[in-house]
Amino acid sequence: PIGTQFATFQIAEYNRTIERLIENSDIPYTFLRPNFSFQSIFSFNPNHKQTRTIKFPFGLESRISYCDARNITNIISFCVDTFRNQNPSSSDDDEINKGMVNQAFPITGPQSL
Repeated sequence: PIGTQFATFQIAEYNRTIERLIENSDIPYTFLRPNFSFQSIFSFNPNHKQTRTIKFPFGLESRISYCDARNITNIISFCVDTFRNQNPSSSDDDEINKGMVNQAFPITGPQSL
């Protein structure tokens, strides 16, 4: 999740612990940190049709930029394809790959709602 490097809630701290282990290894990495997924709204609200309400695990004044899970998978696919299809003769591909290795990228929605 976004802000994993500043984790203040338990699941983000678990993620950050794993990220630190990887950072301190010799494993090349690219961390993708998607913000709250739109589709996960319903995992917090399994009875939303019966109750006609949607509740969130955030404060009343909290705003968050939701991501569609399909967009997250498109970004993951792009990263995997970029690494898989490296072409040493193409400087453009090399520059993209260098810019992605050992980096973390937040993935956010277009607007905080």
